[in-house]
Amino acid sequence: MIQEKILKIATALSIEKDGKVDTGKKRFQYRKLEDIRMALKPLLVKNKVFYKPNAVRQNDVLIFQVCFCDVEDGTKECYECPIQYDDHPGMSREQASGAALTYAEKYILAMVFMLDDGCNVDPDSQTNMQADCTEVKLQFEAAKREMLSAKTVEELFEKFKKYPQFKDNDELKKFGATLKKKLENGQKK
Repeated sequence: MIQEKILKIATALSIEKDGKVDTGKKRFQYRKLEDIRMALKPLLVKNKVFYKPNAVRQNDVLIFQVCFCDVEDGTKECYECPIQYDDHPGMSREQASGAALTYAEKYILAMVFMLDDGCNVDPDSQTNMQADCTEVKLQFEAAKREMLSAKTVEELFEKFKKYPQFKDNDELKKFGATLKKKLENGQKK
């Protein structure tokens, strides 16, 4: 049954937020639609689920639909949302409509497969976070500040070890690797 397969896929699906946007006022990370699709494809094949995105016009409203069909028993589940797009400076009408379609598909997929990370720390985010994430965010920023104060590579590793809750956080690992290179290039041997 398709609902069971969707749940199974949702349990296995994990996608990092690798896209970055800096508007000058806000910085944030996001999942790219291409990354979601690439992570989703093998799970759809493994679970024998067909996925079909589609845009239709209903009463002068553009509706984006995503349907999932169980190839084995034919059951299907469809989700939809209206698409609204405005003209954006620097974008043609075609580009604006393409961006709106991408946005709609990405967020339907995020909803269906429960890609909400809960308290996934987004170190570049300057948007409001949920209250229960505030402490984690503060700890993450403290870890970065402490790592910045390291004067040697050994000291950097010791400071990183003080925050085991972030040992698997790719953003902090990249941050540490960048600091390590800077320390190695600036250290006297």
